[in-house]
Amino acid sequence: MKSLKSKVLSIDESICNVDDVISSIKSSTQTQEDKVESLESLKENINEYISYVVTIDQNAADAINKSKNDFYDKYEYLKPDIEKSWLEEKVDNACEWCKEHWKEILITVTIVIGAVLAIAMVTSVSKLANFGTSNQLLINIPRTFEFISGLSGLFSLNGSIINWLKEK
Repeated sequence: MKSLKSKVLSIDESICNVDDVISSIKSSTQTQEDKVESLESLKENINEYISYVVTIDQNAADAINKSKNDFYDKYEYLKPDIEKSWLEEKVDNACEWCKEHWKEILITVTIVIGAVLAIAMVTSVSKLANFGTSNQLLINIPRTFEFISGLSGLFSLNGSIINWLKEK
């Protein structure tokens, strides 16, 4: 064992300086430890930076969405279909249908109003005809003619409106 130990200790300094090798190993170990510390510090800084960037990105997204919603609240007609809710799409489709069929809608409304007025007038005439005395019937004859004249005028107006709409 002594011979081995003496051989290890008897390294020729001209070939290799043991102190320099040991110093170099210590320096290398210290350098690696410094690198590990630097990398851990860098990792922490990167994590803080990413957290900060995510917060800024979320704040920017919130501001953009608020501005977009404010804009579309003010200018609804510029809102693209992809941004619309289900109900908004249905309302827009209904409005578009009404724009395309406004003549038919107006004709239908006119006919319904005319029919309601005609029924009301016929009902009132039948009440007038049920009076018991001839004096009351004679008094109401002019009203009956006014009613018939009004009914005729109503149908004439209704027909004129329908013809006008058909021309358009």
